[in-house]
Amino acid sequence: MDEDVRSKLDELLLTDENRFSKLQQLKRPPSVPSAQALLALTRKLKTIKEAQVLAIDRTWLNNNYQRSLANYVHRCSVYQLRTLQPAHRYAALVCFLWKVSRDTIDYMVDMNSKLMTKLYTKAEHQFDTEMQKKQQN
Repeated sequence: MDEDVRSKLDELLLTDENRFSKLQQLKRPPSVPSAQALLALTRKLKTIKEAQVLAIDRTWLNNNYQRSLANYVHRCSVYQLRTLQPAHRYAALVCFLWKVSRDTIDYMVDMNSKLMTKLYTKAEHQFDTEMQKKQQN
């Protein structure tokens, strides 16, 4: 793994003036479907792409072990992750970021579908209301 990737993974565990690290922000579940929530998911994907972990080959790890590592990161605090040996920490973070990226894309597709359905229903309701007004006239 490149030194640049390692430094970006370590940046995820830092807490600056905010109380929450970037990793904690990545762990947050998506909110109610809205344009703001869709933008938040887009920022989440951008953060993952900036970490450059999607180019890392993780096929040498068993799928169940990858899932286990991703779940471990999801459960742990930033402090607990900092205490891990670097090799384990980086492997766990890479697996977690892969999982979050796939899940985020799924959430984005689902949220987009829900937003389109909501807009279609609202437009249909407005159309029906206008048609009823014209029929009454």
